[in-house]
Amino acid sequence: MILPPLENKLTALKLTTVASCIEQSCKDANIDLLSITDFLESILDKQIEHNRAVSATRMRRFAALRWPDATLANSAELRAVIKPAVFTHIQSCGWLDQKAHVLIEGPTGSGKTHLACAIGNEVIANGFRVQFFRYRDLLIRLVAAEKEGELRAMLKKLLRIDVIIIDDWVSDKLTHEEQAVLFEFIEKREKRASLVITTQFETKVLHKAVGGDTIADAILDRIVPMSYRLSLNHDIAFRSIKAASDVKKKVQKEAENV
Repeated sequence: MILPPLENKLTALKLTTVASCIEQSCKDANIDLLSITDFLESILDKQIEHNRAVSATRMRRFAALRWPDATLANSAELRAVIKPAVFTHIQSCGWLDQKAHVLIEGPTGSGKTHLACAIGNEVIANGFRVQFFRYRDLLIRLVAAEKEGELRAMLKKLLRIDVIIIDDWVSDKLTHEEQAVLFEFIEKREKRASLVITTQFETKVLHKAVGGDTIADAILDRIVPMSYRLSLNHDIAFRSIKAASDVKKKVQKEAENV
Protein backbone atom coordinates (compact mmCIF):
# COMPACT_ATOMS: atom_id res chain seq x y z
CA MET A 1 0.00 0.00 0.00
CA ILE A 2 1.31 3.46 -0.93
CA LEU A 3 1.58 5.80 2.04
CA PRO A 4 -0.82 8.81 1.84
CA PRO A 5 1.85 11.59 1.57
CA LEU A 6 3.43 9.88 -1.44
CA GLU A 7 0.06 9.04 -2.98
CA ASN A 8 -1.05 12.69 -2.71
CA LYS A 9 2.07 13.91 -4.50
CA LEU A 10 1.70 11.35 -7.29
CA THR A 11 -1.91 12.42 -7.71
CA ALA A 12 -0.95 16.12 -7.77
CA LEU A 13 1.52 15.42 -10.57
CA LYS A 14 -0.98 13.14 -12.37
CA LEU A 15 1.48 10.23 -12.25
CA THR A 16 -1.18 7.54 -12.10
CA THR A 17 0.91 4.98 -13.99
CA VAL A 18 3.84 5.47 -11.61
CA ALA A 19 1.45 5.08 -8.67
CA SER A 20 0.17 1.82 -10.13
CA CYS A 21 3.72 0.47 -10.57
CA ILE A 22 4.63 1.37 -7.00
CA GLU A 23 1.43 -0.29 -5.78
CA GLN A 24 2.46 -3.49 -7.52
CA SER A 25 5.99 -3.26 -6.12
CA CYS A 26 4.58 -2.96 -2.61
CA LYS A 27 3.50 -6.58 -2.88
CA ASP A 28 7.12 -7.72 -3.10
CA ALA A 29 8.27 -8.57 0.43
CA ASN A 30 11.93 -8.14 -0.54
CA ILE A 31 11.56 -4.41 -1.25
CA ASP A 32 12.30 -1.84 1.46
CA LEU A 33 9.14 0.19 0.97
CA LEU A 34 10.05 2.90 3.48
CA SER A 35 13.38 3.70 1.80
CA ILE A 36 11.79 3.80 -1.63
CA THR A 37 9.00 6.02 -0.37
CA ASP A 38 11.42 8.51 1.20
CA PHE A 39 13.50 8.59 -1.98
CA LEU A 40 10.50 9.12 -4.24
CA GLU A 41 9.02 11.79 -1.99
CA SER A 42 12.22 13.83 -2.12
CA ILE A 43 12.20 13.65 -5.94
CA LEU A 44 8.52 14.51 -6.20
CA ASP A 45 8.94 17.47 -3.83
CA LYS A 46 11.51 18.91 -6.23
CA GLN A 47 9.23 18.29 -9.22
CA ILE A 48 6.27 19.95 -7.49
CA GLU A 49 8.43 22.95 -6.55
CA HIS A 50 9.67 23.19 -10.15
CA ASN A 51 6.13 22.99 -11.54
CA ARG A 52 4.97 25.75 -9.21
CA ALA A 53 7.88 27.97 -10.22
CA VAL A 54 7.19 27.40 -13.93
CA SER A 55 3.49 28.09 -13.39
CA ALA A 56 4.20 31.30 -11.46
CA THR A 57 6.58 32.51 -14.20
CA ARG A 58 3.95 31.83 -16.86
CA MET A 59 1.27 33.59 -14.81
CA ARG A 60 3.49 36.65 -14.25
CA ARG A 61 4.19 36.86 -17.97
CA PHE A 62 0.46 36.64 -18.71
CA ALA A 63 -0.31 39.31 -16.08
CA ALA A 64 1.85 41.88 -17.93
CA LEU A 65 2.32 43.95 -14.77
CA ARG A 66 3.66 47.50 -15.16
CA TRP A 67 6.17 46.76 -12.39
CA PRO A 68 6.80 42.98 -12.65
CA ASP A 69 9.30 42.91 -9.76
CA ALA A 70 7.09 44.76 -7.28
CA THR A 71 6.39 42.86 -4.05
CA LEU A 72 4.70 43.75 -0.79
CA ALA A 73 7.93 42.84 0.97
CA ASN A 74 9.82 45.67 -0.76
CA SER A 75 6.98 48.17 -0.33
CA ALA A 76 7.89 49.22 3.21
CA GLU A 77 7.38 52.92 2.46
CA LEU A 78 3.82 52.25 1.30
CA ARG A 79 3.10 49.80 4.09
CA ALA A 80 3.85 52.53 6.62
CA VAL A 81 0.82 54.57 5.47
CA ILE A 82 -1.69 51.68 5.37
CA LYS A 83 -3.51 50.33 8.40
CA PRO A 84 -1.69 47.12 9.50
CA ALA A 85 -4.88 45.04 9.74
CA VAL A 86 -5.93 46.02 6.22
CA PHE A 87 -2.45 45.40 4.82
CA THR A 88 -2.31 41.95 6.44
CA HIS A 89 -5.72 41.01 5.07
CA ILE A 90 -4.76 42.06 1.56
CA GLN A 91 -1.47 40.21 1.83
CA SER A 92 -3.30 37.03 2.92
CA CYS A 93 -5.52 37.24 -0.20
CA GLY A 94 -8.56 36.62 2.01
CA TRP A 95 -10.40 39.35 0.10
CA LEU A 96 -10.41 37.12 -2.98
CA ASP A 97 -12.67 34.64 -1.20
CA GLN A 98 -15.07 37.53 -0.61
CA LYS A 99 -14.87 38.54 -4.29
CA ALA A 100 -13.97 41.97 -2.94
CA HIS A 101 -11.92 44.70 -4.61
CA VAL A 102 -9.01 46.96 -3.70
CA LEU A 103 -9.33 50.66 -4.52
CA ILE A 104 -6.03 52.57 -4.30
CA GLU A 105 -6.30 56.36 -4.25
CA GLY A 106 -3.50 58.91 -4.29
CA PRO A 107 -1.74 61.64 -6.27
CA THR A 108 0.72 61.11 -9.10
CA GLY A 109 3.96 59.55 -7.88
CA SER A 110 2.53 58.22 -4.63
CA GLY A 111 3.15 54.57 -5.55
CA LYS A 112 -0.36 53.47 -6.56
CA THR A 113 0.73 51.42 -9.57
CA HIS A 114 3.66 49.88 -7.70
CA LEU A 115 1.37 48.81 -4.86
CA ALA A 116 -1.20 47.41 -7.31
CA CYS A 117 1.52 45.35 -9.01
CA ALA A 118 2.85 44.19 -5.64
CA ILE A 119 -0.65 42.99 -4.75
CA GLY A 120 -0.83 41.32 -8.16
CA ASN A 121 2.38 39.40 -7.54
CA GLU A 122 1.14 38.34 -4.10
CA VAL A 123 -2.05 37.04 -5.70
CA ILE A 124 -0.05 35.13 -8.33
CA ALA A 125 2.15 33.60 -5.61
CA ASN A 126 -1.06 32.24 -4.07
CA GLY A 127 -2.00 30.52 -7.31
CA PHE A 128 -4.53 33.01 -8.73
CA ARG A 129 -4.60 34.53 -12.23
CA VAL A 130 -4.00 38.25 -12.70
CA GLN A 131 -4.05 40.63 -15.67
CA PHE A 132 -3.03 44.30 -15.80
CA PHE A 133 -4.78 46.94 -17.93
CA ARG A 134 -4.50 50.67 -18.23
CA TYR A 135 -8.01 52.07 -17.78
CA ARG A 136 -8.13 53.66 -21.24
CA ASP A 137 -6.68 50.57 -22.94
CA LEU A 138 -9.34 48.40 -21.32
CA LEU A 139 -12.11 50.71 -22.54
CA ILE A 140 -10.69 50.67 -26.07
CA ARG A 141 -10.64 46.86 -26.09
CA LEU A 142 -14.16 46.61 -24.70
CA VAL A 143 -15.56 49.06 -27.27
CA ALA A 144 -13.73 47.27 -30.11
CA ALA A 145 -15.13 43.92 -28.95
CA GLU A 146 -18.65 45.40 -28.85
CA LYS A 147 -18.32 46.71 -32.42
CA GLU A 148 -17.11 43.30 -33.61
CA GLY A 149 -19.89 41.46 -31.80
CA GLU A 150 -17.34 39.81 -29.51
CA LEU A 151 -18.06 41.59 -26.22
CA ARG A 152 -19.86 38.66 -24.59
CA ALA A 153 -17.00 36.29 -25.48
CA MET A 154 -14.41 38.77 -24.19
CA LEU A 155 -16.24 39.28 -20.88
CA LYS A 156 -16.51 35.51 -20.44
CA LYS A 157 -12.78 35.18 -21.05
CA LEU A 158 -11.94 38.00 -18.62
CA LEU A 159 -14.14 36.40 -15.98
CA ARG A 160 -11.71 33.48 -15.83
CA ILE A 161 -9.09 35.90 -14.48
CA ASP A 162 -9.30 36.09 -10.68
CA VAL A 163 -7.99 39.65 -10.38
CA ILE A 164 -7.95 42.36 -13.02
CA ILE A 165 -5.85 45.41 -12.25
CA ILE A 166 -7.22 48.63 -13.75
CA ASP A 167 -4.52 51.26 -13.55
CA ASP A 168 -5.07 55.02 -13.63
CA TRP A 169 -8.86 55.30 -13.70
CA VAL A 170 -8.97 58.90 -14.93
CA SER A 171 -11.62 61.61 -14.80
CA ASP A 172 -12.12 61.84 -18.58
CA LYS A 173 -15.82 61.81 -19.33
CA LEU A 174 -17.04 58.62 -20.98
CA THR A 175 -19.04 58.40 -24.17
CA HIS A 176 -22.37 56.54 -24.00
CA GLU A 177 -20.71 53.62 -25.79
CA GLU A 178 -17.84 53.48 -23.28
CA GLN A 179 -20.26 53.84 -20.39
CA ALA A 180 -22.34 50.91 -21.63
CA VAL A 181 -19.42 48.48 -22.11
CA LEU A 182 -17.87 49.49 -18.78
CA PHE A 183 -21.15 48.68 -17.03
CA GLU A 184 -21.28 45.29 -18.78
CA PHE A 185 -17.72 44.55 -17.66
CA ILE A 186 -18.28 45.57 -14.02
CA GLU A 187 -21.69 43.91 -13.79
CA LYS A 188 -20.32 40.63 -15.16
CA ARG A 189 -17.64 40.47 -12.46
CA GLU A 190 -19.87 41.44 -9.54
CA LYS A 191 -19.57 38.81 -6.75
CA ARG A 192 -17.67 36.57 -9.19
CA ALA A 193 -14.16 38.01 -9.43
CA SER A 194 -12.04 40.84 -8.03
CA LEU A 195 -10.58 44.13 -9.20
CA VAL A 196 -7.63 46.25 -8.11
CA ILE A 197 -8.16 49.85 -9.22
CA THR A 198 -5.79 52.81 -8.99
CA THR A 199 -6.94 56.40 -9.36
CA GLN A 200 -5.98 59.96 -8.48
CA PHE A 201 -9.57 60.97 -7.91
CA GLU A 202 -12.22 60.69 -5.22
CA THR A 203 -15.38 58.69 -5.85
CA LYS A 204 -17.54 61.76 -6.48
CA VAL A 205 -15.19 62.91 -9.27
CA LEU A 206 -15.23 59.45 -10.86
CA HIS A 207 -19.02 59.37 -10.60
CA LYS A 208 -19.27 62.56 -12.64
CA ALA A 209 -16.74 61.29 -15.19
CA VAL A 210 -18.56 57.98 -15.65
CA GLY A 211 -21.68 59.94 -16.49
CA GLY A 212 -23.15 61.18 -13.23
CA ASP A 213 -26.43 59.37 -13.87
CA THR A 214 -28.07 56.09 -12.90
CA ILE A 215 -25.55 54.03 -14.89
CA ALA A 216 -22.73 55.78 -13.03
CA ASP A 217 -24.51 54.83 -9.79
CA ALA A 218 -24.81 51.24 -10.99
CA ILE A 219 -21.12 51.01 -11.94
CA LEU A 220 -19.66 52.54 -8.78
CA ASP A 221 -22.17 50.83 -6.46
CA ARG A 222 -20.76 47.51 -7.69
CA ILE A 223 -17.21 48.60 -6.83
CA VAL A 224 -16.94 51.01 -3.90
CA PRO A 225 -19.02 49.21 -1.22
CA MET A 226 -17.12 45.97 -1.90
CA SER A 227 -13.67 47.61 -1.86
CA TYR A 228 -10.83 47.85 0.61
CA ARG A 229 -9.82 51.48 0.10
CA LEU A 230 -6.14 52.35 0.43
CA SER A 231 -5.38 56.08 0.55
CA LEU A 232 -1.83 57.02 -0.38
CA ASN A 233 -2.24 60.73 0.33
CA HIS A 234 1.15 60.97 1.97
CA ASP A 235 4.27 63.05 1.49
CA ILE A 236 6.41 60.19 0.21
CA ALA A 237 7.81 60.84 -3.27
CA PHE A 238 7.64 57.17 -4.15
CA ARG A 239 9.00 57.48 -7.67
CA SER A 240 12.08 59.22 -6.33
CA ILE A 241 12.54 56.48 -3.74
CA LYS A 242 12.18 53.77 -6.37
CA ALA A 243 14.56 55.53 -8.76
CA ALA A 244 17.18 55.77 -6.00
CA SER A 245 16.64 52.11 -5.15
CA ASP A 246 17.08 51.08 -8.81
CA VAL A 247 20.32 53.05 -9.03
CA LYS A 248 21.59 51.40 -5.84
CA LYS A 249 20.80 47.93 -7.19
CA LYS A 250 22.53 48.72 -10.48
CA VAL A 251 25.68 49.92 -8.69
CA GLN A 252 25.71 46.80 -6.50
CA LYS A 253 25.33 44.56 -9.53
CA GLU A 254 28.16 46.31 -11.37
CA ALA A 255 30.35 46.00 -8.29
CA GLU A 256 29.67 42.25 -8.15
CA ASN A 257 30.75 41.86 -11.77
CA VAL A 258 34.06 43.63 -11.26
